[in-house]
Amino acid sequence: MMFLVERISGYMKKDSPDFLVYPQNAESIFDYDDGSYLAAIDGMGTEDLWYDETEKSSDLDERLPYLKKVRDAGKNVLSVDYVAAELPTPEDQKRIKDYMQRCTDEGFFCFSAMNDRELDDWIPQQ
Repeated sequence: MMFLVERISGYMKKDSPDFLVYPQNAESIFDYDDGSYLAAIDGMGTEDLWYDETEKSSDLDERLPYLKKVRDAGKNVLSVDYVAAELPTPEDQKRIKDYMQRCTDEGFFCFSAMNDRELDDWIPQQ
């Protein structure tokens, strides 16, 4: 997979240097990277980093160091956590606030999404 992403990046950027490559999830791929994969991507997307819907994520401590590596290389990290129902409850609002604070503290771009995973609506902020 790393080789495929690197080839796509090189091919597209040859004629379109503004083309951006943002793999989604699978952060542990960096365990196998000699630096060429990180160089080939422009950032990374991630889901369910802090929350798996209403529950705290069980693998934050494993995944976060990889994403910090991307950030520390000067690349964007785009985060989506599905933290609220259609009509957010006070508990949802607390989760949204916690997610947004933790995410922005890491310097990531954050999107708190509804747990239907449709990504087609904004969560009302209170």
